[in-house]
Amino acid sequence: EPPPIPAPGAPGNQKPAQPGVWAYGSQSTFVLPNPLYTAGSRLAPFVYMADRWTPSDNASFGTYVWLPLFIDPANASRVRVVWHESWRLDNATSPFGSVL
Repeated sequence: EPPPIPAPGAPGNQKPAQPGVWAYGSQSTFVLPNPLYTAGSRLAPFVYMADRWTPSDNASFGTYVWLPLFIDPANASRVRVVWHESWRLDNATSPFGSVL
């Protein structure tokens, strides 16, 4: 079982120097299981779903962010969302080393 989330301001839960950097300027709304993922696969097991609200931009008040989300198989407390301009459920592979 992963350890609890550190308290605000504690190492591992500190505000980045540039707000929005960790989440690519978005706020999460849902984590979707990847239907193509199988145990032991290097594919993303989940999809990070989020939105961006930019009220000053009349063309698109809100846009969506869907990115592959990975959990380190050697340390489940390490989670990583990886930026891709374009990707598919069957081609985003783990940034972590080998899978267990």
